[in-house]
Order: sequence, then structure tokens, then C-alpha cells
Amino acid sequence: MLIVLCRTKLYPGFSQMNNYLFAIVKKTLKFMIIILPGFLMKLKFILIISFVIFYSITSSAQVKIKSYQAKNFIGKKVIVSGYVAQISETKGGDIILNLGERFRLNELTAVINKSDIANFRNIILCSGRNVEISGTITGTKGSPQIILRNTIQIKIIN
Repeated sequence: MLIVLCRTKLYPGFSQMNNYLFAIVKKTLKFMIIILPGFLMKLKFILIISFVIFYSITSSAQVKIKSYQAKNFIGKKVIVSGYVAQISETKGGDIILNLGERFRLNELTAVINKSDIANFRNIILCSGRNVEISGTITGTKGSPQIILRNTIQIKIIN
């Protein structure tokens, strides 16, 4: 504001200083016009990348729950820990792991579809053991279940 007033010759005694200050401001503005948008673009890019990384870290973090809590997490991706009380085969050839209790009283059902059984050669080793199962809990007929497709979804913890 001062420079603009000086430039309009309200202060004629300071004309040399006015020209000098005006030249500095002009150079600074050119610098800001040329350099600043590039800097802002880099800053914006860094902020966007940081947000994406933060979001991916927080969204991929799975909640660890116990098998009796499964009914409260339907539709969520979780890691469930519990005791494998029973392993059985359905009429259709799927493998069922009942966590918590035996069938009808179980807290969570882990289902291995017939087409994925080849991936789970040693699933019988889980019987009577505590396991961690990861995946999205779905609810069928009021009972929570997780579909197991790969061995990385199940881990024996004792």
C-alpha cells in the first residue's frame, strides 16, 4: 500500500526510493507469479499423496475381536480370535469351522467353499485350537460367518 501511494507521487521527495522499492516489488511479484504456483502445485501434490497414504494405512487396519463379538461386526473386515470347537463337512462338500461352541451354539462360522478346499490341506490341525481368522463378516440366517479362500486368512495361535 505504501509503495502504491509513493508511486503515485504523493511523496515526490522519495522518487528514487519509490522506483527502487517498486522494482523490488515488481521482481518479487514476478518471482511469486512464476515460482509460487509451481511450489503450490508441489505442496498440493505432497498433501494429496500424504492423505492417500494415511487413508490407506488407517482403512486397511483391521479390528481384532473375539468370536463372541462377531455378530456386532457384520459387514466389517476384522481379525477374529476364537476356539475351533468343531470342524465338519456339509452335504454340498464345503468345510465348516465352528468357533466358540459346536453347531447351533457357535459364535462364528468359518466357511471353506468346496472349490477352495485344495488350499487348506491341513485344516484338521485347527480342531480344538485357538485361531485367528481374518476377513469380512457376513450374516446368513442370523449367524455371522467368514468365507475363507486362502490359508493366509487363518492362523493357529497356540
